[in-house]
Amino acid sequence: MSKNNILRIVGTVRLFCLVFIATGAVLCTMQITSLINQSQAFAEYHRAMIDWSFAIDFSTGFNYVVDLYKNGILGTVLLLVGLGALIWLRLRKQKWRIDAGVALKEQRAAYIFLIPAFLGLTFITYLPLIAALFVGFTDMTVFSMNRGDAPNFVGLENFINIFANPSINFLNSIFVTVYFALFSVVSSVAYSLFIAVLLNRKMPGRTFLRAVFYIPYILPAAATMISWHFLLRFEGGLVNYLLVSMGLERVNFLASAGTVIPSLVMIAVWASGNLIVIFLAGLQNVPRTYLEAAEVDGANFWQRFWRITIPCITPIIFFNMLMALVVSLQVVVPALTITRGGPGQSSMFMTFLLYHFGPRTGDFAMASAMSFVFFIISAILAAVIFLTSKKWIFYEGGDDR
Repeated sequence: MSKNNILRIVGTVRLFCLVFIATGAVLCTMQITSLINQSQAFAEYHRAMIDWSFAIDFSTGFNYVVDLYKNGILGTVLLLVGLGALIWLRLRKQKWRIDAGVALKEQRAAYIFLIPAFLGLTFITYLPLIAALFVGFTDMTVFSMNRGDAPNFVGLENFINIFANPSINFLNSIFVTVYFALFSVVSSVAYSLFIAVLLNRKMPGRTFLRAVFYIPYILPAAATMISWHFLLRFEGGLVNYLLVSMGLERVNFLASAGTVIPSLVMIAVWASGNLIVIFLAGLQNVPRTYLEAAEVDGANFWQRFWRITIPCITPIIFFNMLMALVVSLQVVVPALTITRGGPGQSSMFMTFLLYHFGPRTGDFAMASAMSFVFFIISAILAAVIFLTSKKWIFYEGGDDR
């Protein structure tokens, strides 16, 4: 068979794969819409799952689940078949090329090992995200679900209310969260890099000090916040006691709108031991030949650090910035354990607002609308880091990544 005929067949099969993927996506969407419009089915399914007779009669339960989720099951199968066929075509196309020169076995192994991650992302992240988006266009609440009422489609009403309703003050929540995230990312990365540089030098007790700086990261977050709450209290707190002992005035760290975010950032910086460990690994991989050559040429410590060390660890800086941004945007433990969103609404983070409207009040539709807006904001900030990284990340060898 000629190469042109093979390419025509590949194009036809690829078209069928795209049809399978589109059909699977439509069926999954229909399944999610069906579940939203049949909240009674949720209640029946929940009651059946906690009924022991349901567990005993396996065939009845299996048939019930298949009937309830048949569109979703068929859609998922079509999606997996279409995506699997596209991957297979990609591998075969590489093989059919005369000058391919690609290690097909390694590519095939890579795709196989990516399948569990892809399935996890699909069922744990992407499908719930789509479901949350659909719920955001309805009036679903926990009370309507308990009554068995089908949720009504309300369009963009929930998205408009979260911005227009002054009692929600969603814009303030966005500002507080982004302010905390940016402040925390910059401070944590700078602090972690500084400590990592110090711990990378030869000194007595270096291993012990590394453990000391890493321990705060592995401590339970709630216990850490409660401990810091006692330390930063206005009356009886150790920090204010030390300030008074030095002749300074007390500071209302956690009960003042102007100091609560910097105080929480300080706690986040103190607990950034994971970033220190990652920076240490990056510093130890900086080529010694570069540093020795610069030292022979008369470069001082600052010149070697700024001209050699920093460029060599820019991929590590990028990774730490991205991970710190994701963690900081999802901050919720300080509000749950210490501030409760106060004073006023100066620490009303978006995740705490989601908790208030979701599990606490049961307004799932409003919480879903907020979560989707939260997702868009997080994606925009992450995209900014990715898009600007090409201008300042240096890879040894100069190859594009």
